[in-house]
Amino acid sequence: MSEVHIDKLGRELLVGDCVALPVGNHLRIGRVIKLTTKMVKIKELNNTKYQPEWIKYSNDLVTVEGPGVTMLLLKANK
Repeated sequence: MSEVHIDKLGRELLVGDCVALPVGNHLRIGRVIKLTTKMVKIKELNNTKYQPEWIKYSNDLVTVEGPGVTMLLLKANK
């Protein structure tokens, strides 16, 4: 039985969701690539070869959606 991961606003996180996450003093946009028992693995959305990955607790994340995120996804898949 897998654990349900909930973001800061109480929405369920699923693999493939786009999320905003804090990294140091910066806000990054990434995509959920794996759900572990306690944490979420995220890969940054950008259009460079180097795409960092982070492991964060789900309550540190906020799901984002809309036309702005769609544009980021299109740019990242060039």
